[in-house]
Amino acid sequence: MSGLTVGFTGTQKGVTALQKKRVASLLQALVPNAVVHGGCIGADSDFSLIWSKFHKQHDYQYDFFQCVFPSNIKSTQGEIYGQFILYPEKPPLVRNKIIVDKSDIIIAAPRQEREIIRSGTWSTIGYARKKEKPIYIVFSSGTIRPN
Repeated sequence: MSGLTVGFTGTQKGVTALQKKRVASLLQALVPNAVVHGGCIGADSDFSLIWSKFHKQHDYQYDFFQCVFPSNIKSTQGEIYGQFILYPEKPPLVRNKIIVDKSDIIIAAPRQEREIIRSGTWSTIGYARKKEKPIYIVFSSGTIRPN
């Protein structure tokens, strides 16, 4: 992958309408040519749909890639929209680190407004901080906090 790659992490409960709007606006501002996510139920599926719409708006100018690193827990695998490259299944905490490692910037859409222990989304945010990746946390209220 060349160009800007955006990683995404979010809650299995899905994102709010405001989060969807803000994530779409971040994609418009960043114009990545690749995204990386876990293909999980909830927020990852929502993100995949947002990316698919973004891709349709811009595919005349750029080559786009949607890279999916699914969990090895089948019940958490969600729907993926548009074209994508599917990588081998991994345990959730392992694949979350891969998502961060493969990304230049992280967009996170947690369900909670504060950090929660034993949350995959917050664990991924913590790992991205450790790796000193730029992070945009998009809260359910639509507020974006660069981190």
